[in-house]
Amino acid sequence: MKLIDGDGLAELIEEYYSLDLVAEYLDFIEPAEPVDQSDSNASESSGGESPSEAGAASLDEASTDSQPLISETAPSTRWRNVILGTSVGWLVVLFGVTALPEGLWGVLFIRTWLGLPMAIYLDTRRLAEYVEWPKYRWLYIVSSLVWFVAVIPGGIYLWRRRSVIGASS
Repeated sequence: MKLIDGDGLAELIEEYYSLDLVAEYLDFIEPAEPVDQSDSNASESSGGESPSEAGAASLDEASTDSQPLISETAPSTRWRNVILGTSVGWLVVLFGVTALPEGLWGVLFIRTWLGLPMAIYLDTRRLAEYVEWPKYRWLYIVSSLVWFVAVIPGGIYLWRRRSVIGASS
């Protein structure tokens, strides 16, 4: 057993001319018809490519379409910064309950309690233009409303966001 990545799989499919086998399982791949070299119209329509080259080209086009849309222009939204700030704010609220003045603690509590789910919602809505993530965005939002564990979904959200978006944010 050998693990291979997508590029390795594409090379194997091209090497063994097996795009038609893959096309049975994936509806977004359309294998090219075999080109008869005697028919000049067929060679012109395929751009002069061999069947394996045309199949590999359609596989490359299909593989880019099937991947989640991750763009280098995915924004570093201000909502990501608000999520980070409110997650840290929860730590201040939890550990500063006895040290902070009651009025300041109350304002900080309300702002972090309402700010974190709203920021997650607005950040996911903005990122939906660039990536298909997160799949369970309402779970992040609802779990961040539970005040004594809200820092956990905020931290998990930021960690997953970083791994999905990468260095572009």
